[in-house]
Amino acid sequence: MPSKNYLRFIFLLFSLSTLFACGGGDSPDDSEKSTEQLQPTTKSYSITVIDGYLKFASAWLDLNNDGKQDADEPTTTTQENGKGIFTLSSDIDPKKYSVLVFAEAGKTFDESLNGFVENDYILASPEGEQVITPITTLVYLKSRNQEDKKSSASQLRLQLNLSSQNLHEDFIASGNIEQTTLAADLVRLSLMPESRSDIPNLIKDPQVILDDLTEYMTIRKQGNNQRVVRDTAGNFASDTDKDDIADPDDTDIDGDNTLNTQDKFPYDSMEWVDLDDDNVGDNSDNDIDGDGILNDEDENPLLAEFYTAQNPGDLTIPGTISDDIFQNKWQYFVVNSPAEIMLNISLEYLSGDVDLYVQQNKIPTKFDYQCRSNLSNTQAEKCIERVTEGGVYYIALFAREDSNFKLSVITEEVKKNKAMLLLHGLASDPGTWKDMIDDDSFFNGKCQILTVDNIPLSTVETNQDGISCFNLEFGSFDRGSNFSAAGLDNKRCIPISGCNGDYTTFEGLGYEVKGAIKRIVEHLGQDTEIFIFGHSRGGLAARAYLQNQQDVNKSLVKGFATTGTPHQGSPLGRFYAYMAENCVPKNTYRQDGSKCEDNWEMVEMLYGTRTFFLYNYSKDYQMDLQAPGIDFLSPDSSSIKNLNENLSGMMNLTTGALVYEGTEFGLLGEDVKFLFDYDLYDYHSGVGDHPHPDTLTYIENGQTRASFIGDGIVPVYSQKLSLLLENKGLVVTKEGVNKTSNILHTEETSQVTDIDWLFEGLYPTLGWGLKE
Repeated sequence: MPSKNYLRFIFLLFSLSTLFACGGGDSPDDSEKSTEQLQPTTKSYSITVIDGYLKFASAWLDLNNDGKQDADEPTTTTQENGKGIFTLSSDIDPKKYSVLVFAEAGKTFDESLNGFVENDYILASPEGEQVITPITTLVYLKSRNQEDKKSSASQLRLQLNLSSQNLHEDFIASGNIEQTTLAADLVRLSLMPESRSDIPNLIKDPQVILDDLTEYMTIRKQGNNQRVVRDTAGNFASDTDKDDIADPDDTDIDGDNTLNTQDKFPYDSMEWVDLDDDNVGDNSDNDIDGDGILNDEDENPLLAEFYTAQNPGDLTIPGTISDDIFQNKWQYFVVNSPAEIMLNISLEYLSGDVDLYVQQNKIPTKFDYQCRSNLSNTQAEKCIERVTEGGVYYIALFAREDSNFKLSVITEEVKKNKAMLLLHGLASDPGTWKDMIDDDSFFNGKCQILTVDNIPLSTVETNQDGISCFNLEFGSFDRGSNFSAAGLDNKRCIPISGCNGDYTTFEGLGYEVKGAIKRIVEHLGQDTEIFIFGHSRGGLAARAYLQNQQDVNKSLVKGFATTGTPHQGSPLGRFYAYMAENCVPKNTYRQDGSKCEDNWEMVEMLYGTRTFFLYNYSKDYQMDLQAPGIDFLSPDSSSIKNLNENLSGMMNLTTGALVYEGTEFGLLGEDVKFLFDYDLYDYHSGVGDHPHPDTLTYIENGQTRASFIGDGIVPVYSQKLSLLLENKGLVVTKEGVNKTSNILHTEETSQVTDIDWLFEGLYPTLGWGLKE
């Protein structure tokens, strides 16, 4: 090689080595840019479509969220195990979008059924869910309407009675039979959208599907996951024997090969005959002939034998059985007797000599009986038993001769002493009942006051209906007892005689009622029936006794009635809470020129201690708004809520209520010095003191004054005992509503005409007789 060319070659090698060492002449930035340009511009997103796993179903990612398949939206076709894979632009986040699927009849293959689907339908999922099922379709439609996927799923889970928390799972892979069955039903019953065009409309209003779902679940819950099909009219119906024929169309509903018209139990495949018509099929009945003798012990289980010791004849009260009996034979009967009656058993029209035996709770014999009548020849036999506690009485007949007979059972009333116990309300005393007591249609002025001193009761003349009157004065627990309570600003009851119960809890008032009833029973005897009549809080005191107190005398209370009683509280009770939260201690807020000063002036006026230039212009008023009894009457108080939790003690009572609804809330009484009604809402009217309007807003608690129409203190809905009891399936015997304008709460005990009307309806139920 020539030297010149050799040098050029060496130089060239040196230059190339330098070039490669420096990165080929490109800058680091240029290298990175090249690398970025080589990154992929697409990505994959997998889904699983299930009824059973669906193969060859068309799916699309709904980028514009309109429920329609648009040309520019990613699509895929599912393959084995319902798997589908979208190929997406890298700038699309699939978690933000819903997936919709079209299952086409004759094209889409259901791997669980091992066959092609027979009808078109659409499935969908809420945004971000990769498992698409009939159940996720429901979540999708509901969430599109509510815009809350989590809440929609939760509501549907409750509606569908599903135990699983996850409605978006692959229920085939997880082995969730519950969801697998439900999904199959949703498709089988055509509850899914049937065409692409259905989806936009259902997004706007999914109620059609949700209503169908409710109907489906109603039928399914009728049995243990009752099978649901469509009948010939296309309506949902049960399919008891799971033969794909709806029960209304099925001539053999339970599939036991006995036609419904011949089947005593058309819904029970194990039963079809009931020899003794006791609604227990013969295959399950341990006494097929219904004669009271078990099949295993019955010589002839298909032939009933009656009037035996094993199968005594049933007698009702009153009841009669006429039959015959042979010499030296016994016949037996049984009767269920109520309590507190005279049980009169007679054996008459005898053609031969027959003896009568009676025993409570067991079969009598010749030597073991409670009553025996064994007159000779054909004389009538009789046993009369005083029944204190109700129970079963067995009657035995022994024939000394062949004879016909007529066996009769009747009851006779035990003569009862009757007593009425009157209970006054808050800020009141026994004098509130004066008009009723003095009226000659009630007690003509004769009523004994029961006080804390427990002075022995004197004999009280009964009224024309034979009723003794007792009038309880509350207050024995107001001071220094377990039932005493401090009031607003820690105010306590001072008088030794008590404060009319205004400082006593409901439980304590119940104990006072219990004590009063004990004294009445001790005075009149155990054969006494008592009726309690309470005004206002007195009605709650009666309930506190009837519902919560354990007492041997409670069975003697036959009923109770209320007038103006706040069974569900009074909004006025919230005044106490307002003051407790904002206006105590009194010495801080009494003269502060604020809302509280207004309120404290009103408290003093209603209590009778308000002075103006040293003049007491309200001395006749005695409503103590500082008493804790005001707080107990609030609808929000635990006292009211606890009292209304357990109403079982109200069962089997004669009940009544007088309700007044013609007075605006806040009208309490005649205003001080003027013959006008005192209205809490007359702020700055110049007539008396009034609470600040903000306090009234607090008392209303988001409601209106009009909604509290009633007697000025207690709204009409709260006075209605029926509204309280009907939730427990209990019925008030008689309830009356007086709509006369401006009958105030304090005037209700003087509405003698209304009270008379109430008791005219209650007396017959009590068995006390109509008032003359």
